[in-house]
Amino acid sequence: MILLTPEVRNAIANKEIVVLSDRYPPKSFGGAEVSLHNALGAADESFRSSVLVVFFDPEFTAPHLYSLAGITILGLPDAAAWPFNSLSRHRHSCRLKNPIYKKVLKYVIPAKDLLKPKYLAARAGAFFLELSAKPSGGVQHDFLVDESDFRAVCLKAVLQATKCRKLVADNTRSIMLGAIAGRHISEKVAIVRDNRFNCARHNQTMMVGENFCGACSFSCAPVDCKRPGFRERIHRMHLELVQRTRSQALASYNDVIVTSHFLARNIRRVLGTNANIHRVPNPAGDFEEIMDYCRGVAEAPRNDILVVGMLNEAKGQLQFVKQAAKWLAANPHVRITFAGRGDRIKRSIEEFTKKNNLQKSIKFANYVGRRDLFTLMKTSKFVLIPVRWKEPFGRVPLEAGLARKAVVSFAVGGICETIIDGKTGVLVEPGNYRSLIEACEALLGDGGLRQELGANAFKHIVENYLHDNTGVPFLNVISGKSNGKQGRMMQSDSDACRPGQAA
Repeated sequence: MILLTPEVRNAIANKEIVVLSDRYPPKSFGGAEVSLHNALGAADESFRSSVLVVFFDPEFTAPHLYSLAGITILGLPDAAAWPFNSLSRHRHSCRLKNPIYKKVLKYVIPAKDLLKPKYLAARAGAFFLELSAKPSGGVQHDFLVDESDFRAVCLKAVLQATKCRKLVADNTRSIMLGAIAGRHISEKVAIVRDNRFNCARHNQTMMVGENFCGACSFSCAPVDCKRPGFRERIHRMHLELVQRTRSQALASYNDVIVTSHFLARNIRRVLGTNANIHRVPNPAGDFEEIMDYCRGVAEAPRNDILVVGMLNEAKGQLQFVKQAAKWLAANPHVRITFAGRGDRIKRSIEEFTKKNNLQKSIKFANYVGRRDLFTLMKTSKFVLIPVRWKEPFGRVPLEAGLARKAVVSFAVGGICETIIDGKTGVLVEPGNYRSLIEACEALLGDGGLRQELGANAFKHIVENYLHDNTGVPFLNVISGKSNGKQGRMMQSDSDACRPGQAA
């Protein structure tokens, strides 16, 4: 276990609200962490002084205490990967430098873990898959994380060193960890931002092939398992246990915050109709800062279409390029710009475009900072989201709206809420690339329509996704001021992917 120094203990002793996050600024600038920090930072001084944010970082070797916007933050060393997760990552790495430990003694920890009676067969199966042919995404072992986990031990020590009366856990990993280490905390709030409580698959896409999943039947098991038969049965058992463990962990929380109606419907299926679920969307960002980024930047003459987001299968960039190849070849004045990381998909797109002589139709901006991102948005004609999976929320339409840009997207998941079809952008049937390309053509050929949709998008985002509609409700739930009505203001399941569904 980590040693909490007197300085750390003194700094956290009077904290009453502990917020557990996967990452936190300035170590991370992901949407979830920025949204969390912006909400906490906007609270009054009294509230901020009562909050302690805790996160685990693989680069830390000791507790790291700092303050940001009046909020006390404690970064802790992360755990080693399973089955060595009873150690910190740093300690395990140091031990591996010892040849005796590396070749012999390191197997003592897994051997002890294997003897635990709970989930004995599944535990043995996990070791079997780990040592043989792993499924795609690796062995699923959420159900094997218990109180011996290094992070759980550390978090429990931190909670005991505070006056914690409320534990807030942001995102799946933190929710799972908080359920283990915070069992003695009577008031707990979970923040769900992804599909992992409805999809046990490693990539949480809620898809198998081109088919969307409804109620999980674990049909991904034979697809992800490299060898059918015995290994597939073990993997399916693990997926079932992962889903059950996640559901049980989430059920231990008094309140659940979700970022979209789409997530609310899915979480209600997990927790039941009486669960106290609050829809609080992610904020669009710092309005004044974004306005400064956009000021003085005009739309470029070239027909550039911007695609924002990490390059991967779920985001659909490669699939779109393949489907749009003939259209791009026939319209050399059109260029698709990809802003986001993802070397593997980038290489695949480069190979495809080279083979089909489309190099001039594609541009890679790679990862860009906030100012450069909004410059790209402003100079582009519009923003395209060729996403294939059910995006839980969809932050890009918020940013595009503040840049006064329309968005064209498939009507999937939470994106149906951040885009109003025909008013702030265009939503088309999922997987219908012909309709997607036709929508792109229509916007490229009609500057007036682009301006109208962009202006509507700006108004929509300002009215629905700035601090008053995001940060204030969030803080109300955390502080216990919410009356719980938000949890019952959910739309019907039939509305889940209806184009044009407003927030």
